[in-house]
Amino acid sequence: MNFKKSSYSAITCVTVAQLGDGTIGVRDSKVADGPMLSFTADEWAAFVAGVKNNEFDFGTSNMTQTPSVGRICHYVSHGTPVQPDGSQTYTSVCRAAIVTEVSDNAGFGPVVGLCVLNPTGQFFNRGVEQDERTKAGGTWHWPERVS
Repeated sequence: MNFKKSSYSAITCVTVAQLGDGTIGVRDSKVADGPMLSFTADEWAAFVAGVKNNEFDFGTSNMTQTPSVGRICHYVSHGTPVQPDGSQTYTSVCRAAIVTEVSDNAGFGPVVGLCVLNPTGQFFNRGVEQDERTKAGGTWHWPERVS
């Protein structure tokens, strides 16, 4: 088997090879004689297509940014509860915010205090967790890049 490593990889990576039965083998480059995962050609093609389409980018590129006091971010409001008839007085919306304090969430990402800017005024919110992936109500995230 001729395992190959990506030219973009650092020292540690996974290696990939086409196996004799047509499946694709994937293993840890540091453990050449260790266990190997095996995928059909269709499974591997779907995975590669997903990588190219950024389906596995869960905001990790934004997670490398470090919040600090004065930085601008986005706060996602909770919105008001949905009524039995399906109506909602205020929907969850993304608002501009300024970081006013930063603390660590026991290694699970930064927790910040925010001054949230609304069209009708501002409010302060402490202990807001970061959510780059789902951007759930009551969380903050970095502004999306606009091209």
